[in-house]
Amino acid sequence: MIQLKSLTRAFGGNRVLDAVDLVIPDGSFTSLLGPSGCGKSTLLRILAGLDQPTSGAVLFDGQDVQYKSATERNIAMVFQSYALYPHMSVRDNIVLPLAMRSMSRLERLPLVTSLLASAKRKRAANSSEVDCIAQLLGLTALLDRKPSELSGGQKQRVAVGRALVRDPVAFLFDEPLSNLDTKLRGQMREEIGRLHKRTGKTFIYVTHDQTEAMSLSDQVAVMMGGHIHQVAPPRDLYAKPANTDVAAFIGEHPINLVTIQPNGANLPASFSAFALSKAVDRFIILGLRPESLFISDDGLISGHVTAVEYLGGRELLDVALDDGTILRIAQKDVERIPQVGDLVRLDIAAKDIHLFDHATGRRLSDNAIIRRKG
Repeated sequence: MIQLKSLTRAFGGNRVLDAVDLVIPDGSFTSLLGPSGCGKSTLLRILAGLDQPTSGAVLFDGQDVQYKSATERNIAMVFQSYALYPHMSVRDNIVLPLAMRSMSRLERLPLVTSLLASAKRKRAANSSEVDCIAQLLGLTALLDRKPSELSGGQKQRVAVGRALVRDPVAFLFDEPLSNLDTKLRGQMREEIGRLHKRTGKTFIYVTHDQTEAMSLSDQVAVMMGGHIHQVAPPRDLYAKPANTDVAAFIGEHPINLVTIQPNGANLPASFSAFALSKAVDRFIILGLRPESLFISDDGLISGHVTAVEYLGGRELLDVALDDGTILRIAQKDVERIPQVGDLVRLDIAAKDIHLFDHATGRRLSDNAIIRRKG
């Protein structure tokens, strides 16, 4: 298990990481998700031993590793470029770390290997281990090929195989798919998911792409401004965002955040068909995801369409309510696409309306929306 305790990293007066706490279970796939500049790559470098925190601790199985090098920590970095030696075969790329660790410089010389019994024994043991890893990763038929003869997914597997021979504590991925086109990114995402299942190792994955994080991870740590705002399984991030920042960042379409002032448990006129389970005396924020809103003849919210955007199989509509609030909805499989100016009625399940405190942005977990009629 890897733990970060009150981890802080400052450059001058700028705190890139501010008292970060995180637990990464053994064998998990944990993604660090956030916009550019939020501190996720700095956090990965500290985990790898390539940078030192200003304060706080990094623990591997309860042991502080602050003063241990990257090699001593036994962390494997998988680079975006794969960092394979182009003149070497797949077998030689994978076996290289084993040879460097188990054989002396003299024993690694080709001529000496054929003469020294110790060199023969070590090379045979290394070759056997490479064969086992190649079988695990589906590389057996590719061992004699050069990197130039491999697909992107195959190169990724070779890079993981080369790291796997060291039996690392964890694999670190720093935005490995960011420069790929959409189709190839999807293929490589599937490949990385399969690699995690095959190896059973801890994967720590840095990305700004929520599709990657949500589809691959056991848990996602959402980072913003040097802080971790929420750590949760992907479904919980979407269904129960901890605050408005997480709610706005997670989701295919930006969530509608509507500030209102309830009258006790009653909501303003545009949302009067709903009520709060508990009265409040302050401003709150309603969070309504565009994909949760839908057009219905019996809808409890009404407004006029102000914009229509067709995305192929789904339409994005902007609907202006009587109080001036604009709601974005993502409508799918509609018989008739509304036009600008049309009056439409919208509905949403009460359980799909998120409540946040206006002052803090935090989720109101002690309150809920009740449907009053309809």
